[in-house]
Amino acid sequence: MMSRGEPVASCLLALCMFALYHRFSIVRDVSSFQCDAG
Repeated sequence: MMSRGEPVASCLLALCMFALYHRFSIVRDVSSFQCDAG
């Protein structure tokens, strides 16, 4: 049986990775939009 902290830690890690990826994808979309507009 897993300890109680393991699933919570893995869930937090997945959320952090998703947030980082989402933020970088938004930044890339905004920068490409500015390049297209310019």
